[in-house]
Amino acid sequence: MVYNEDYAKRASELGHGIITTMEHGYQGRYIEGYELAKKYNLKFVFGVEAYWVKDRQQIYTENYVDEQGKEKTKEYKDGSNCHICIYALNENGRQAINDILSEANITGFYNQPRIDLDLIYSLPSQDVIVTTACVAFWRYENIEEIVYGLHQYFKDNFYLEVQYHNTDKQKQLNKRISRIAKMQGIKLIMGCDSHYITNETSWERDDYLLSKGINYPDEDGWYLDYPDGDTAYQRFVEQGVLSNDEINEALESTNIFLTVEEYDNPCFNSEIKMPILPENKGMTQEERDKKYSDLIWSLWAEEKKNVIKKLQSMDDKRLSKFLINHEFSTTYFSFSDKEVYKLPKEEKVSMVINHYEEEIKKEVDTVIVAKHADYFLMDYELIKRSVEKGGMITNTGRGSAVSFYTNKLLGFTKVDRISAKIKMYPERFMSASRILEAGTLADIDFNIGNPEVFAETQKEIFGEQCAYPMIAYGKYKTSSAFKMYAKAKDVPFDIANEITSQIKQYEKDYTLAEDDEKEEIQLYDYIDEKYYQILNDSEKYLGIISSWSPHPCAYLVYQGNIRKEIGLVMMRSNQGKKLTLCCLMDGLWAEKYHFLKNDLLKVNVVKLIKLTYKDIGVSDDDIESLLDKSEYNDKVMDIYKNGYTIGVNQVEQQGSRHKMMNYKAKNITEISAFVAAIRPAFKSMLKIFLNREHFDYGIPAFDNIIQTPEMTSSFILYQEMIMSALNYAGISMGDCYTVIKCISKKRKEKIMEYKEIFVPNFTQKIVKKENKFVEEATELANKVWTIIENSARYGFNASHAYCVGLDSLYGAYLKAYYPLNFYKTYLNIMNEKGDKDKISSAIAEMKKAFKIEVLPLRFRQDNRNFEIIKDRNALSGTLKSIKGIGDGLAEQLYKLRDVQFQYFTDLLIYMIDNGIISKKIRDLVSVNYFEEFGQNKKLLDIYDEVTEGKNKYDKKHTEKTKAKRIPLLHEYEKNHIEEKLAPIEFLKAELEVFGEPKTMIPELPRYLYIVDVNTKFSPKISVVTVTKNVHMTMKMYKKNFNLKPVKSGEVIQIYSYDKKKDGHYVNGKYQEIDGTDVYWITSYAKRIECKEKKGKRIYEIL
Repeated sequence: MVYNEDYAKRASELGHGIITTMEHGYQGRYIEGYELAKKYNLKFVFGVEAYWVKDRQQIYTENYVDEQGKEKTKEYKDGSNCHICIYALNENGRQAINDILSEANITGFYNQPRIDLDLIYSLPSQDVIVTTACVAFWRYENIEEIVYGLHQYFKDNFYLEVQYHNTDKQKQLNKRISRIAKMQGIKLIMGCDSHYITNETSWERDDYLLSKGINYPDEDGWYLDYPDGDTAYQRFVEQGVLSNDEINEALESTNIFLTVEEYDNPCFNSEIKMPILPENKGMTQEERDKKYSDLIWSLWAEEKKNVIKKLQSMDDKRLSKFLINHEFSTTYFSFSDKEVYKLPKEEKVSMVINHYEEEIKKEVDTVIVAKHADYFLMDYELIKRSVEKGGMITNTGRGSAVSFYTNKLLGFTKVDRISAKIKMYPERFMSASRILEAGTLADIDFNIGNPEVFAETQKEIFGEQCAYPMIAYGKYKTSSAFKMYAKAKDVPFDIANEITSQIKQYEKDYTLAEDDEKEEIQLYDYIDEKYYQILNDSEKYLGIISSWSPHPCAYLVYQGNIRKEIGLVMMRSNQGKKLTLCCLMDGLWAEKYHFLKNDLLKVNVVKLIKLTYKDIGVSDDDIESLLDKSEYNDKVMDIYKNGYTIGVNQVEQQGSRHKMMNYKAKNITEISAFVAAIRPAFKSMLKIFLNREHFDYGIPAFDNIIQTPEMTSSFILYQEMIMSALNYAGISMGDCYTVIKCISKKRKEKIMEYKEIFVPNFTQKIVKKENKFVEEATELANKVWTIIENSARYGFNASHAYCVGLDSLYGAYLKAYYPLNFYKTYLNIMNEKGDKDKISSAIAEMKKAFKIEVLPLRFRQDNRNFEIIKDRNALSGTLKSIKGIGDGLAEQLYKLRDVQFQYFTDLLIYMIDNGIISKKIRDLVSVNYFEEFGQNKKLLDIYDEVTEGKNKYDKKHTEKTKAKRIPLLHEYEKNHIEEKLAPIEFLKAELEVFGEPKTMIPELPRYLYIVDVNTKFSPKISVVTVTKNVHMTMKMYKKNFNLKPVKSGEVIQIYSYDKKKDGHYVNGKYQEIDGTDVYWITSYAKRIECKEKKGKRIYEIL
């Protein structure tokens, strides 16, 4: 494929002076153009080929007749979407272009962002170049009048673009352009329409279009390459429209772009762009540093009371153990373990408080030296204000940020890393040397339940134009690239299908892996060796940008004007529904050029925990309270042991659930260790870990560093364990994480530099502590270094594992003690997401584990959401689980709960009069929602009579007509016999309404209801077993199917079937796939329901 860099290379080869990355409707990823210009010694020109209309806001109307013959009026806007090219001569012009394109995305968006003449004329005429682009500029009848106006405004910066394509359309246009140029005195400029560099590489584009099913028949006669000047000149000559002088003028005019000035804006430099709170803008750095320091110590003054209270509440023995286990006595004070027990309690409390304050001072100093006070002041304000407005932020955290105790004081987490049972080091989060040397920004990812609240707060704090969602480019990954290659190259279906299934398994494992373990998951480990070459050939399609969308969590926070300096674009989400106004910057650009990217991650577990506590009616448990209530508590830990883990973080998937059922965690230390251990990189040790077999390295000096009172084996699960060993050997804690990164990135020189510090120092420790000879101690120290090198590549982040473990424990605790509230909240969240599979799994689990039922949907219940039925161990269902029913109808039906109706007819009339009636009401009738008025078949007949029968009721009728018809409808209802839908018809109704059957028919073994039939290959039948409501996919032999075809909605009874493994043909031979049993129906009869005979319903053969 051709990339922007290919154009930069070509421009350099031809001695051309510029490169631009303009695109249809937007500026392109212009930072890439800027970088390529620097790399290839070219001038970067910022520009756009914009869509334009005369008036972007004008609304037009059109009358039409619909399919029912009714006259209607529709509104629309101008969708002409003519093209115009606009280039920036300087920074002022660049910002002006961004400004009108941003406005086009706000007030001019109509399928595409459209500028109009008003916006074009708002551009500073001396700061931009405007050309008429391609044939798509000339769509309006009065276009020559518009051209005259543009030339009058932009003067010599306005050009008429001519192209050299050898087509009648282009020839006619060039003749017209030549005439206008002479008449109005406008200069010509050459443009081309390049889609590849040379004709020899055109097949790559052809492959892409073929894979997408795209065909451009109008391209015949077009030149789509990137020619040199002589070739371009010759093409104009062959076209035979322009004179030599006109051709030369068009070519020479392109030199105008060499006059473009360097764009002077922070978005093109790598300086750190740290936003400053508006109220702090007049302050010096030193004053802002002091403000941050004062804030931390004032927050500590309040928190200190709670810490002292907690310490004083401990008995003397527990407090002594607390000091020893957290190494306060040995690390900061020269007391032995025995001496600690003898110390007065107040002295022990004082030791701990002194330690907290030492750690706080160290962290504050780090922030100030790293010039990051503004970052923490900003996020403090963001979190505080957002929470005040109802924002939900996790009690725990994400990543290494919780290893800064001051982040707890600022409200970013409730985790106290100093008192936690797992070691966390602030240097893992940030060190001044690492920040300053790399010139990077600290990065805190916030796990939150409702990011929209936090996003709104960012704008309130910094201003409308200073905070916007970022964009994410969707690029072809392995499976997409291979599918494109397979389609373009006509790879046999069976081979393509097999390779695709292998790639999908790789991508699934890669997606589920944590960031730190992804490098361990290699694609070719999943691919059959015989397919290596095919897959290798497809890799040229990797990285093709196939889509863009709002970033799922990233927001740009910038001190300048994002609209003008970066640009705004209106984007659809990946689901294609919601429109979001985003800044034209992705994460890679932000990171490379040191913009502040705030990650506000929407995490369902946060919402689940917060809303469950709210539903219970109590405040969240803090971390200490949660641990006191949950650790070594069988009721809580049995949630893990028994596998009742739907909605419980990290153990919801089948694989991790079964592993935890084997491991049976008892405390937060073990849960956190489990989180780290189940990653693929730890696979070789996982069985030993899960079976609780003891493991150590036989090197006491090293084993003692790794082991803790609750984890007595030497499993190296966390990077912090390695940091402890490195620090023990004299490497500063600030450098310890740097060592780990050097090992993981294989920087050999730096690794050797640190090894030369580690081995001698660790040797001395072994000699001193274990009375070993120097030679043996050196050998052991080298062995430890090898262990560190091996484990540094997979060691997990302890603070992240701890937080994830706490989130899991919150879920287990809430489920164990408040199952009704937990499941209600979980089901409502999943219903919002539309995840029916998880809803079904949760309903099945709560019935098995807690005997909680979901009652059938019924009129007069609160069915707006899943709700607790107080006098029963049950939940009511929600109408919103039905496709097409939203808040509106659910709320309207709820408001009728206390209204009494003598007849079902009266209820229907009320609904008609109040605009509630719809097909969805009829659907609810079919599934017994209104059973208080009678059986469903009877009520359906009444519904049909009221809405479309001979006595139909319509609110538009006169009062006289209504008075006449209502008694007749009452009479119809009184005289109608009670009758319910036949079982199969009822099952069908449930499928149509709920998407799944709810009722089982045990008296019909081997009866299947057919949901769907796919006859593309061997007929594939999607069915539901009517006895147990199980969804299955079965197959039929074509011969049998052709003799007795079936279709969706029918019922069959199976007499016999074959059980085979699924597979596919490779080189003409059928190859089975293990673990893929498929049932092939060999003998069956189609059935039809008949009337009841002697109280029993009969199903006869068709």
